[in-house]
Amino acid sequence: MVLLLAVYDIVKLYLYDLLPSWDVVFFYPWKEGDEQKLMRKIVRGLLLATIYLLVDHLISRIRVNGTETQQLQRTLDNISNSNLLSGHFLRRLFDMAVQGKIAFDLKVMDFFQYVINKMALRDTLVSLDEEWRYLRQLIEMSVHHRFEIKGVENIPAWLWNRSVPTLTLMTWIENATEYSAKNQLILLEWTVMEHAVILRICNRMDRECVSRGTGRGLDLVNRLYEPLRHQGCTLQYRIEDEACFVVELKFDK
Repeated sequence: MVLLLAVYDIVKLYLYDLLPSWDVVFFYPWKEGDEQKLMRKIVRGLLLATIYLLVDHLISRIRVNGTETQQLQRTLDNISNSNLLSGHFLRRLFDMAVQGKIAFDLKVMDFFQYVINKMALRDTLVSLDEEWRYLRQLIEMSVHHRFEIKGVENIPAWLWNRSVPTLTLMTWIENATEYSAKNQLILLEWTVMEHAVILRICNRMDRECVSRGTGRGLDLVNRLYEPLRHQGCTLQYRIEDEACFVVELKFDK
């Protein structure tokens, strides 16, 4: 009712006073009794506008609800996959430490505590800087394999702040040690290109180890990286020369 009362005088002034003063006339001249005709036109116009807004609002809510539902589903999937990966990783890491007779000093216990905390807090993303720092610690614990790291000094500062799924880079190292022969070289190489930065992890597969099956952790890691594609972060697995398993993680600039 407020809208009707406010609009009536404005529409009447515009159509029957303002436009005729500019010699633009869309309606017949105002006569007594035309109030009801004008009011009916205004009501019809407002009803059409209201119907349009209601339909538009309904469609928008359906789209928003659908988007929010998909986002919630992705979040729950990420938490689930991250928890599965954390448990898988921790069990394998503990076995590796026991079999390798690694001394359980404070540094090693701190590493295990870090992984357990990630499981408890359900953190699905961490900065690349944090993941890389604990990856270096994991490499120090992998005493039965040789590692070579190339190009890390060329990594631009902005990349360290990029997010990656927690424990994923470390899972690749754990998987490489699991499916490579002892004392086999595992290569981690950073390449800075014009439009991207690429991390390449390569290990020569041991046939006896591979015969036990492929790593389940790789499948979980792949699921965790799927939502990051739209952020310019892509993951690829491949086999080179029928012997080397390669993980390639690409960050678009």
